[in-house]
Amino acid sequence: MADTSFNGILNVTVSPFNADPSGKKDCTSALQAAIDSAQAKRMVVFFPPGIYKVSNTLYCRQSGIKERYSDWDPEIYSPVVLMGSRTGKNRPKIFLAPNSPGYSDPDKRKLVVYYHMGGKLFHEPPTYPQPGPGFIDNKFVGIDIEIGKGNPGAVAIRMRGAQGSVIEDATINVTKGIIGIEGAGGSGGGYTNVTVIGGKIGLDASTSLETPTITGLNFINQTEHAILYYGRQTLVGTGIKIHTKYPVTAVFAEDLWTSKQTSIDNEPGVQDQKTAWNGPVSFVDSEIIFEKKPGVAFQSNAAVYLNNVFIKNADILVNHTEKGKLPGKQGKWMHIEEYAQGYTMYPFVGYQYSSPVYKDRIKQPGIANVKEGVVPPEDLQSRHVWDQNFPSWESSGAINVKEAPYFARGDGKTDDTEAIQKAINENEIIFLPKGMYRITQTLDLKSNTKLVGIAPHLSVITVIEPEGSFADPNNPQPILRTTDDADASTILSYIGTWPTGNGAYNLLWRSGRNSVIRNWLILHENMMLPIRTHKSTIVTGNGGGRWYNYSEWTWNLEHMIPSYRHLYIEGTSEPFRIYQCNTEHARSDANMEIRNAENITLYGVKSEGNYPVILIRHSKNIRVFGYGGSAPPWPNNSLFLIEYSKNILFANIFDMVRLPHDGMAYLAGYGQEPIVWHAIIERLDNGIWFKTEPLERPVLYKTGRPLDIW
Repeated sequence: MADTSFNGILNVTVSPFNADPSGKKDCTSALQAAIDSAQAKRMVVFFPPGIYKVSNTLYCRQSGIKERYSDWDPEIYSPVVLMGSRTGKNRPKIFLAPNSPGYSDPDKRKLVVYYHMGGKLFHEPPTYPQPGPGFIDNKFVGIDIEIGKGNPGAVAIRMRGAQGSVIEDATINVTKGIIGIEGAGGSGGGYTNVTVIGGKIGLDASTSLETPTITGLNFINQTEHAILYYGRQTLVGTGIKIHTKYPVTAVFAEDLWTSKQTSIDNEPGVQDQKTAWNGPVSFVDSEIIFEKKPGVAFQSNAAVYLNNVFIKNADILVNHTEKGKLPGKQGKWMHIEEYAQGYTMYPFVGYQYSSPVYKDRIKQPGIANVKEGVVPPEDLQSRHVWDQNFPSWESSGAINVKEAPYFARGDGKTDDTEAIQKAINENEIIFLPKGMYRITQTLDLKSNTKLVGIAPHLSVITVIEPEGSFADPNNPQPILRTTDDADASTILSYIGTWPTGNGAYNLLWRSGRNSVIRNWLILHENMMLPIRTHKSTIVTGNGGGRWYNYSEWTWNLEHMIPSYRHLYIEGTSEPFRIYQCNTEHARSDANMEIRNAENITLYGVKSEGNYPVILIRHSKNIRVFGYGGSAPPWPNNSLFLIEYSKNILFANIFDMVRLPHDGMAYLAGYGQEPIVWHAIIERLDNGIWFKTEPLERPVLYKTGRPLDIW
């Protein structure tokens, strides 16, 4: 096989690692050596087609010298990326050999793939994923895992990551083990297009980052739960399919704070408020089928919100500990058009919080709209995920910008503008291997451009200094600009952008509903930036499509100009969806703004700081399914500010409480008394202000008739 190291790709089968892809020779040591080497050298660990037999844990440790706020912080920008080839008939597979040592006891779980942060490389993993800050930009993509017989204590993979950490395009067969995935990712990360077969539990999210987001996941024949959730704030499941032959409780979610006044996601030294309000769930466009004996679809003692969920052959659709049972019918399809139910929240430092349901600003006891006999549409899941032909560096026709006739250097010094633009003009799929690609003019993408890298922290387009088109801070220009085309099929995947100075911003996005951004990273030389005078990313014109795992978290210790926005969406009506949207730390009027726009859905939102998470002005048909994070607004302000807008939906708005005695955190801002701010403030057409009560965390806030437009 050709040498791929020049492109930042470490092939595990070549010297000096020589991992055996035949499935005959144990290659645990070879794979571990490759993982360690790639992490240290800032490369992607690449698995060619084949079966890779292992007999012990593969440790994937994000590490580096902790130099916070320094150029290219080695910890933030040194993740572990495992990626499988797409050229074979089947995806490459990690296979746990039968009867491997240490995997025989189901009461003593042992991991096959273990993602973690810092500390010693080889250490005994804690019982549950660590409760501290999540690691960043780690990836497990395009690799299957199978557990061989005689390993009843095997857990296929543990990952509990934050911004950019993902599990994607994988089948995990844990029929001979116990758990498929441990830990849930949020805060700008999430899991997409994954199938878990068998095991006791498919996804054990006993701990998670804020607002973990799962999209297009399949769970097949778990013997206890497809999903177990005790994690932080709201689990958002979209396009989820659960098919089982067992009469189980498919989704079990619990607020341990309420039931036990404690949490698994806690340890000495961790503040209690980090564990408050565990267990809410929001499920959208999902289905559950009990193939033989009837079971329970959802069981919870916390807030539950369901939207367009189809359940077949269930005795009970929802078993809510406090509010009672929503019955199903054996052998029948039941369509939950909408279900919203809050709960009595455990008092926190003397404050009694509540989780009401609002419909047109009037409190409801709950909502349960169910119809019998409605069959789910064929595209219930597929509408939310990319197809199997998603472009990559291995795709037929993909050109490498470092090769002839383009010869981009990617050295951070040479001006690569002309080389990359020429490659874009002449090709559809453009591959940016590892490199720092300095540009001095905006790169203009065609309607069908597919710009792909190997990893967003490695394939980086950057403005090094104010020069060329980026020299004028009064007329900032985007690094990347798409055509204004509702029918565009533009794709950005596994690339990063790095603007320097106020003459450049990241992206002007005007591609429509068929376009995709997948795992894009906005890099920063210093998280504590000087005052920003312009917006970071703009969606306008015919901008729409699907974005996966979006985050922007630059900040300034003092302030930014009031009009600064991490993400600014204006004037578009194309369907636009973000699967895990993490905008935080802005010191401006709002982190994100939606103005004169419509048909926007956010599946999972997380934020930190003292300023509104989202400002919505003169817009309609805006939906947000699930919020979490530590963002206590300033007094008399709100997490979400709505002005002159209609057809709005917010589901499961829960935060991680931060009180005044917590003081000032550089990232999360100042703690606030919870009685001085509101979850939602809305300004109506007549100018009257409507505010949710300060201690309310709405399970639903809905006005008009927000619709799902595809």
